[in-house]
Amino acid sequence: MTEAEILEQISRSIAERKEMKPDDDPYSFTSRELVELTGMSARIINLMLRSMIESGDVESTRVYRKTIAGVTARTPAYRFKVEI
Repeated sequence: MTEAEILEQISRSIAERKEMKPDDDPYSFTSRELVELTGMSARIINLMLRSMIESGDVESTRVYRKTIAGVTARTPAYRFKVEI
């Protein structure tokens, strides 16, 4: 899967999220969400995120997600810069 294909999948997911979660940032994903979305390994996702952060296409942030214990907490995430 190429980086362009990954970005296309993320763009589709952003469009879906904008309709589903108005209180949450639709441009931010946890690394686990990116693994599930793309089907790529966590290692590959982390390598790609690192290079995209260095290039300025992605920035680190925190989002609220439910933890394994069922508590909502701020979780590390990555915000994709999207030109509208």
